Amino acid sequence: MGIIVHKDAFKGSKLQGISSPLAGVEAGGFANCPNLKVVHFLGNEVYIGAYAFASSVKLEALDFSNVKNRVVVGPRAFDNTNLKALNVPQGVSLLLDDEALYGMREVESIDLSAEYIGVRALMQLPNLKEATVRLVKPAGNSGVEVDPQAMFIDCRKLEKAKLEGFDKLAASTFKNCE
Repeated sequence: MGIIVHKDAFKGSKLQGISSPLAGVEAGGFANCPNLKVVHFLGNEVYIGAYAFASSVKLEALDFSNVKNRVVVGPRAFDNTNLKALNVPQGVSLLLDDEALYGMREVESIDLSAEYIGVRALMQLPNLKEATVRLVKPAGNSGVEVDPQAMFIDCRKLEKAKLEGFDKLAASTFKNCE
């Protein structure tokens, strides 16, 4: 089992990395950590709270390879970071809260499976070039919840989008994508 980082535990610290795998990061746990580069997660279900890594400007990699089932991502968890990619292994599903990935200004590619995509969860990703999003039905649930306003608005560099499991898309899905 990984470690749970409590609310604001390392907020503003000069921490460069953490060698122990994490099972969760509560709100603001690593916010404003200017030297943090890589984080490893471990567990059946991992929780990443609101603004957990916000403004940790050197954050460049998240390792979900030891997560077995699900990752829950709170609002703006990675806002204003330098993450170039968000890749979650197949078999691990995401629950993206409202505005979960909003503000990941440097991300160029995402590859994920999701059980839930909240309002504006995949917006304001100005450098996103390639996206693969698979909707997966959680066990015992009749359907996947996706907010029709949630997808790719203002992703101005988006060149390729592979969307699997979607029944329909809102008219605004690719609004302001050039």
